[in-house]
Amino acid sequence: ATSQNTQVPRFFSRTFDPRSLGTDFFKQKFTHNGLRLYGNPPFSVVGRVLDKVRREGLEMLLVVPCWTGQPWWPLLQTMYTAPPLLLPRAENTFLPVSTANLEGIGLPGWQSLCVQVSGDPVRVQQAQERWGDRLRLIDDQLLPWYFPPKKPGPGWV
Repeated sequence: ATSQNTQVPRFFSRTFDPRSLGTDFFKQKFTHNGLRLYGNPPFSVVGRVLDKVRREGLEMLLVVPCWTGQPWWPLLQTMYTAPPLLLPRAENTFLPVSTANLEGIGLPGWQSLCVQVSGDPVRVQQAQERWGDRLRLIDDQLLPWYFPPKKPGPGWV
């Protein structure tokens, strides 16, 4: 992240940024028990992020493309601790640093997910026991589960 595009107060950047905690997420050692991370990494490094989360037993909320043919996809599915949330496909879903986050990349040609993952096998097992098959949903059936239809009330047309 950078000072211009960070979504959280504490972040790591690719290059020096005076507001960041440091540079290069992959070189950081996270020793805080219960530390939860958020990441929307360049899609080319999703596999490396998942590997770090797994190796270090981290917890992370991660934004990833729904690219089931990628080598990292099977690993991702073994790390869920909650059902994935299908993100809306909109012009401003992704705001690139190259435009100082002033304009989106346009309508993405892919679906994206927000997933909660863990490198702790106990947390993953607990999630599997709690959520069962809901952990694997990646299609339009996901949205009604998160946003059930509202009952019409007074004034609805």
